[in-house]
Amino acid sequence: MWQRGVSTAASASLLLTLPTGYRTASLPGLQATACDQRLTGSRNDPYGYHLRGDRCEGLFAREVAGDVRLVLVSLTQSFAKFDARSGEPLHIQWRAPANAGVRLRSYSLRRKLYYRMDTARRAGDASYEWPTTLLRDLGLSRDDIGIIGWITQPVGDTPRDVFVPLQVSQRTLPSEEPRVEAVILPSAELNEVFLSVARLRPDGGIAAQVERDRPLHLGFYPADRGIRVALPSLTMPGMYLVEIGATLRMGGSSTARFWLYHADE
Repeated sequence: MWQRGVSTAASASLLLTLPTGYRTASLPGLQATACDQRLTGSRNDPYGYHLRGDRCEGLFAREVAGDVRLVLVSLTQSFAKFDARSGEPLHIQWRAPANAGVRLRSYSLRRKLYYRMDTARRAGDASYEWPTTLLRDLGLSRDDIGIIGWITQPVGDTPRDVFVPLQVSQRTLPSEEPRVEAVILPSAELNEVFLSVARLRPDGGIAAQVERDRPLHLGFYPADRGIRVALPSLTMPGMYLVEIGATLRMGGSSTARFWLYHADE
């Protein structure tokens, strides 16, 4: 879908990092909690990544760098500012098929702070109360974190990780914004970023092209800094394919893609 003329002098690849690497631990009164087994945290460290009640949360050792990556670190319908010092939890809400359990993950957008939160909610749940104790202790605010939620659903005949836009607020949820906002985090400097969105048929094929190859025109895309991407208004419920194309400053290009579920209004 995404095609742009770029230099062929280099062949750097750009990979979209999707949520993987879980173990699940059953807890009394809860469906499960999801921890990423690839992350290294210490239980002896009060801020280390480990199981904390119904979630895994904390700091972890930096992952070893490999291929150039483009990480989807946030997908929200609305995300209000909050004060972690107040002691009030963050209220996270989503709309998903009734038979789908939702996994939630939060990332740090602050450079050189390697923080994550992971939890899994049972099918039928539509919200989660996220304690802000660790966010307070680490001094993290609205601008320092991103959050995503996803389900496993068939797209055509293939099971996929499908993202659901989240609404996040500390007290009362704001009214829904007309557009979903994604935040992507590149591990290398980019030249330009392009967005394409398509609505899908039940068989997974493209029903309608909503947007094609829209450049963001932000001018500067440094490594390890979140890039905010406003998606077009999604007027019909169903599955959508989102493709983010990027040209790299070092040369080369690639396309990252993810699936999105938009519920009926």
